[in-house]
Amino acid sequence: MRSKLHANETPSGSAELLAKTFPVKVWRERANTVGYISGGTESQEFMLRQILSQLPRDGGEKLSWKTPEGKEVTASCDDVCRRQLSTAGFVVRDPKQNRWVLTDFSKEWLGKCDAEALAAHLHGSVKFFGELLLHVEGRTSQSDLLAVANNVYGLPWNSLDQIRRRTGWLRSLGMIELWNTQVVRTDAGTALLEKLDLCSPDTARGESGSIEREVEISGDLIQYLSDSPKLDQEALRSRRPLIGYIPRGTKSVAREGEDSSLTPSAAVRNLIALLDGPTPADSFRNSCAENLGITNSSFQSTLHALKHMGLIEQVSFNVFAPTQDTCSLVKF
Repeated sequence: MRSKLHANETPSGSAELLAKTFPVKVWRERANTVGYISGGTESQEFMLRQILSQLPRDGGEKLSWKTPEGKEVTASCDDVCRRQLSTAGFVVRDPKQNRWVLTDFSKEWLGKCDAEALAAHLHGSVKFFGELLLHVEGRTSQSDLLAVANNVYGLPWNSLDQIRRRTGWLRSLGMIELWNTQVVRTDAGTALLEKLDLCSPDTARGESGSIEREVEISGDLIQYLSDSPKLDQEALRSRRPLIGYIPRGTKSVAREGEDSSLTPSAAVRNLIALLDGPTPADSFRNSCAENLGITNSSFQSTLHALKHMGLIEQVSFNVFAPTQDTCSLVKF
């Protein structure tokens, strides 16, 4: 499933850049969350350019950028890249050098800084981005958009945070405007919609058939899988007999049905996506409750299961992060 711009025979301008970007991911593989860069809701694109222009950088180094008002903001490279930029495919970590580097899209986008291309890229990486733009009609409030996300697309958000992040990005790109409490789509936003492949509500809720797609398997994943048969009998016998509890969340759509879109492997992806870097256990618990409806009583079992599966590790007191192998697998 690709953006319609990929079909253009003679791309130019933003279409030229879009034709070279990643394909639009199927809904279940798009990120639930979109990052937020500190410094102003309407200035996300402005600050993104500043941050990306400073990469590659070591994870422990500091990044700094300015708001449109001239205020300087500073944060660690790990925090900004892992927690805010990686889920949308702007940056990746080079594990050999422990450096954050630009993705192919970001490298090319920096040379053009095209708003339409950036919006299309976010749509292809993040759930309910172009779909949100579609539902900005007439007198639309951010609460209305949250209701659409919940009731039409089955997203289990119980606050406006993710809606405000998405509208912030769209405002910074000139695709929508905020008039008092009303969200209004601009001509640029309407033009963008004509070029996007949008996910249908049925597909988002897991009520339609599966979609075949081409995938590109990374070298790291091939190496990881090729190493698996090298396990000897002693290593196999030492494996844990039980994985543990893998919750799919009380808010998951049709989670017990045959057509449920949230398989155990998809549930693990969702959990790891919430743990997008070194994260205190309390913060991880709150994210699981808000995004997946996992209760406090189930959280400890979830945490133990992820640790036993080797998907996460404790990096400091009560702080957990995905393992290196997990980052490769979840990226795929």
